[in-house]
Amino acid sequence: MRPSNKVREILAQIHSKKLPPSFRYAKIELDEECPQGTIPIVRVTYNEIPKNKSNLNKPQFSLLQSNGGLRSAGLLTKTTPDKMYHSNIASISVYNPQVGPHQYSSASVAVEAGDGHNFNQIQVGWIDPVNEGGKWWVVYNDNINPIGYWPPTVFKELVEGADTLKWGGYVFTPLDDNTCPPMGSGDFDDGIYERTCFMNQLQYTDSNYDLQSPTDVQTFMSSCYFEGDNSYKDDSQGYSFCFGGPLALR
Repeated sequence: MRPSNKVREILAQIHSKKLPPSFRYAKIELDEECPQGTIPIVRVTYNEIPKNKSNLNKPQFSLLQSNGGLRSAGLLTKTTPDKMYHSNIASISVYNPQVGPHQYSSASVAVEAGDGHNFNQIQVGWIDPVNEGGKWWVVYNDNINPIGYWPPTVFKELVEGADTLKWGGYVFTPLDDNTCPPMGSGDFDDGIYERTCFMNQLQYTDSNYDLQSPTDVQTFMSSCYFEGDNSYKDDSQGYSFCFGGPLALR
């Protein structure tokens, strides 16, 4: 299965952007190799509660949990039912913050649709999901060829597209732990990208499959974690923002 020419045109347009000279792509290393032609994806349904929350190499955490241990900071945008989103795109500065047992810290983009038991979400870090024909193609770094897709059979609400896009950082700590792990770089200096985790080149494809930068965004922040400097900068940075926070007591 290969993406259509339309999807490939979108990917070529995304990767035609000139990146800053200091930009370097991150490499993902796995403890165990996947079979050829496959990628590691954890699929979690509404009723599933993961037994482990681990480190960057073995994430086992779902944002569908509602036990109060999740905190976040970032941006979101919503559309109307007649105008769906078909991709969510960003470049993310990558850190590996130290977390304690059963804690979790991540940076990711997400596409969402529906609510309650009909809620669907794809949340990924460093890769771009692009929707066509109900398939959400997975694109990593500057590769124009997707490494796979989520088929429409695993979704109900996301088949036609997403109604909400999110960009941001997330941390989790068990309720019996009085510390919250660092998010991002572990520092937050608003607008100082050299030492604060950030995302830039935020984009999405609209209902006509045209690439757009966000315009109508909302912010979300939990105690101890922050986002800031969200705006369109220039052709090199595009729409960007920074986020994060240090280890904290709660």
